[in-house]
Amino acid sequence: MRIPNRLFGRAFPKEASGDSSLREAQAIVNEYDAALASNKALATDAPELPYPKNRIKAALVAAMRATSDASMRDHLKAGCVSLADWQEGVNTDALAFESAAKDLSSDSLKVAKPLAEAAPAFMNIQSQIVAEVTRLADELKSLGL
Repeated sequence: MRIPNRLFGRAFPKEASGDSSLREAQAIVNEYDAALASNKALATDAPELPYPKNRIKAALVAAMRATSDASMRDHLKAGCVSLADWQEGVNTDALAFESAAKDLSSDSLKVAKPLAEAAPAFMNIQSQIVAEVTRLADELKSLGL
């Protein structure tokens, strides 16, 4: 998901363009957008984000409130919910599962054991992601976004 770069251009209110907190939100959203674009994994370790999750979420919420463009707001909401893809402690077992799952074209017996060994860690991370997606979506609703 790419957050269109026009957020702080035409879709952004001119009267707010001089606001330093909104300029900071723009920088955070742009760096997060780059992280989203480069992320190819189903789960990524949260420390790989350019800022802490709460700071990114606050910037996204500020951006949602600053734009009147419904399509842009939808992109920002999707970006907010995508924060769930970054979890603390995504370990090598969870990543090994993803790698093994991608390699299903090779000898299935060679892939089966690493896949089975890594599955519990991967499933744990996926459960955390699902719970956080729900929490973030509920939080956006409670903010009226």
